[in-house]
Amino acid sequence: MSHEFKHPIIGQEAVTRYGLGRVVKWKDKFPEQSITVKDYVGGVEHAFSPHNVRLVKIVFEDEA
Repeated sequence: MSHEFKHPIIGQEAVTRYGLGRVVKWKDKFPEQSITVKDYVGGVEHAFSPHNVRLVKIVFEDEA
């Protein structure tokens, strides 16, 4: 299961059941895997199982 963990970037936006927020920390030490997201509305940090967090994709563009 540890190999399925998607490592987020600190500050990356994420969607949870509380809405949109930013990733503030993550833990990938089996069996404890979690992603902590600070929601925008209340400013409260919540820890979620990785399968309950949807990370917003970051796309890097080449400079012209």
